[in-house]
Amino acid sequence: SSGGFLTLGDLTKKHSPLAYRYLMLTSHYRSLVGFTEEALFGAEQALKRLRENISNLPESGEVSKGYQEKFESYIDDDLNTPKALALLWDLLKDTDVRPEDKKETALFFDTVFGLGLTSKEILVIPEEVALLLTERERARKNGDFGLSDALREKIKSLGYDVKDTAGGQKISKL
Repeated sequence: SSGGFLTLGDLTKKHSPLAYRYLMLTSHYRSLVGFTEEALFGAEQALKRLRENISNLPESGEVSKGYQEKFESYIDDDLNTPKALALLWDLLKDTDVRPEDKKETALFFDTVFGLGLTSKEILVIPEEVALLLTERERARKNGDFGLSDALREKIKSLGYDVKDTAGGQKISKL
């Protein structure tokens, strides 16, 4: 009644659902999670770094049997995702594992994590920003570039950047 709670709808307006999943994977499912905006922001940054590290690795490797066995033992140990996630970071730092094998092993881990490690982050655009984008596109088509520029600034004030390309408007988070 006091409004001191956050719904999933509120959460996904500002943050990626996969960042929330990452945050939940850092704690054992039987323990309480100290949820804060700062923790979720940290999870978003960690997931971004993880994706960048994996996307820079070459293709066509094999799953490292040693890491696979450790991973499966952690998952089989009462779904110990914090240890399994730490193992993924250890894998990426391991100089004894071929880069292409790191990628294949990380993707194997992701069949359990479900973090979309090979995909680009899907940008969740708030409804207000989406409406402004539609209005801006209409203004551009009508040649009203003053309104278009004003709408771009409004979108920027909401934390998003708009670029005009041959393929249309491209939006990104600031």
